[in-house]
Amino acid sequence: MAKAKKEPARKPASRPSARPPAPLVNSLPPQILEEAAQGWLKSSGAATPTSAPIKSRDPKSDELVDCLDATLKELRREIAELRERISRLEGRNA
Repeated sequence: MAKAKKEPARKPASRPSARPPAPLVNSLPPQILEEAAQGWLKSSGAATPTSAPIKSRDPKSDELVDCLDATLKELRREIAELRERISRLEGRNA
């Protein structure tokens, strides 16, 4: 019995005109990105956020800074303690 010939695989249809790639977001100036974002927010019905001055600090950020300072001090204390223990252990083994 003769073997049947395999049909060649179909090639996907190619598009006659491919779209050019979109520009990278990082290559656009910040002002254009901001305007596009504002336009998108308006078209979607979302409320536009009010921009607060960068220099003003709220009490929550001050609390966060204080917490981070305390954590860093505690870590530095623990590191100093570990260094002392290591130096004592090295002194015993020498």
